[in-house]
Amino acid sequence: MKSLERPKTHYELYLEIRSRLPMVKSRAPVSPPEPAAPAPLEEAPLNDDVRLLGAILGLVLYEHQGAAFYTFIERLRQASKTARERLGELGFQEFEDILKTELGDRPIEEQVRWLEDAAAAFRLFLTLTGIAEGYHQRATAGASTKPSATSTPNPSPSSRLRT
Repeated sequence: MKSLERPKTHYELYLEIRSRLPMVKSRAPVSPPEPAAPAPLEEAPLNDDVRLLGAILGLVLYEHQGAAFYTFIERLRQASKTARERLGELGFQEFEDILKTELGDRPIEEQVRWLEDAAAAFRLFLTLTGIAEGYHQRATAGASTKPSATSTPNPSPSSRLRT
């Protein structure tokens, strides 16, 4: 009899996808950020989902836009994350360096396209993150409260119009 494998966790899937992507190191010489406090246990599933969604998006960008565009996005992501962790200490110089390095030799039309595509990629990531947060908020709220017998959890739009 064939044994059933346990399904992979979202974190394991994230690691598998990240292993298929090239490592991109920031070119800025910065000291390591202050260690962040560990996320509360209840946030771990959300963090795993957000990491997985980001890795999937990165894989799509890599496969459809190419390694150079993926590297551009990843360097922008790393610089943004570092700036957020350091409360802006990194400053605009890192972003300017990334834009000059990655876009400087490209024709203006291609620079504009890359910036538009980068904005779309970050917008999509924020949308995916918002969906994951909403799901986890509903799951958490559903686990802590039970609907009353008299309440209607999701009334149909037409029933809300009746007086």
